[in-house]
Amino acid sequence: MKILGLDPGTTNFGYAVLATKGTRFKPVDVGKVQNRMNRMENIQQQCVMFKEEMLGYITRHKPNVII
Repeated sequence: MKILGLDPGTTNFGYAVLATKGTRFKPVDVGKVQNRMNRMENIQQQCVMFKEEMLGYITRHKPNVII
């Protein structure tokens, strides 16, 4: 099973992908999407950017669970 964990924030958006086998966890991918927009007025554009990034991770890793 693969798990995609998300940690949204206003400055960065963290993510981690873990694979499980039995009771063992193996990190597959981890990182952060840096917010390239500095102003809160662009919150809609930020959401679109983060959504596009996350859809890329979902497509690449095909997680069974997103938390």
